[in-house]
Amino acid sequence: LILLPFFLIASLVNYFTLPIYKGLEKKTSNERFKLHFGMKRMESGFKNLILNRKHASDYINESIVNHSYGLARIAIKNFLLKESINKALNVFVMVGLGVILLLSITEFGFDQAKLIEYLALALFISPSIIKISNFLKKLKSVENALEQVQELEVDIKKNELVKIKDQSFDSNVDGDFITLENITFEYERSGFRLSDVSFDIKENEILIINGYNGSGKSTLFKLITGLYKPNEGQIKFKNQTLSEDNIFEYRDYFSCHFTDSPVFDDLRYINKSVKEVDHLVDELGLSGKTDLKDKYRTIESELSHGQRGRLNLLRLLLEDKPIYFFDEWAANQDIYFKEKFYTEIVPDLKAKGKTVILITHDDKFYHVADRILTVKDGRVKEGVNTYVESNK
Repeated sequence: LILLPFFLIASLVNYFTLPIYKGLEKKTSNERFKLHFGMKRMESGFKNLILNRKHASDYINESIVNHSYGLARIAIKNFLLKESINKALNVFVMVGLGVILLLSITEFGFDQAKLIEYLALALFISPSIIKISNFLKKLKSVENALEQVQELEVDIKKNELVKIKDQSFDSNVDGDFITLENITFEYERSGFRLSDVSFDIKENEILIINGYNGSGKSTLFKLITGLYKPNEGQIKFKNQTLSEDNIFEYRDYFSCHFTDSPVFDDLRYINKSVKEVDHLVDELGLSGKTDLKDKYRTIESELSHGQRGRLNLLRLLLEDKPIYFFDEWAANQDIYFKEKFYTEIVPDLKAKGKTVILITHDDKFYHVADRILTVKDGRVKEGVNTYVESNK
């Protein structure tokens, strides 16, 4: 009976702190979801991020590092609150037992045998009382998995996504824009091989690359953009050979759409006027599908495949890079936007001085190209007849 008030007080303390625990758990779940979603999107959009250091740095800081630190801060608050309350209750119980012990001697006249018996029982029961009083708090912490955050030993800032080299390209150097010289690339597992690839890409031209599925178009794409390193041969940009010292600078020249590019719903890294963005949103049929006030936040699940593709195109156009590379961008678009892309958007990019490279099977629009390259059986030839005649 004497210990009962201590039990009730400990339970009341835990009860009144439950809203704080509940709030921390809610924040934890929210931050964990955002971090998981950010990591998943970074994985699927890794190629896009590695080609744009500014986008990568902004995305990592906002969608990864920010939420990682958020989880860490909540973990610290949760730990401090829990330990403070537990230690305070322990001190309270021990002081209470000391007071009872003193009163037992001075007021109640317990003999030594009775006192030892009572003290042993109290010390035995008190840990269980504290555990029982903590039970309600444990019910609110079932979803708590902060240990996973504490075990996450990833220093994302050292990732090569944001690695910066000092060497830049001299824009005044004469020579071809991009040159591939005797490039060979082979996948070790499948054995597929691109052999003796040699061609150049002119500045401010529209180049179409076609070929069968599996012919090596996407592999060539990754070689041109510097995502893959050739086994043999070399790639030159503005007459300067690509190397580890300038590859990151080179990749920054590209805005690319891959067939598996995710929709990045945060454009803090792009500085454009609202008027300019509004014009593109209307032109791409995305009015009402995005909130420009929050850097085009949207819910991806509510968009069709075509709308997701156009939302990605909006991002690429706003990046305003010198080279645009599209891998089957129009595949999921309806006839209107497919024709708009080939006959309006692509020529407009060329008119602005951009170099546009397209991987496409839409031979109806081949007339927009300045040149056409065909990839067949791991080799590249200039001209369209090889692919079109075989396809027919």
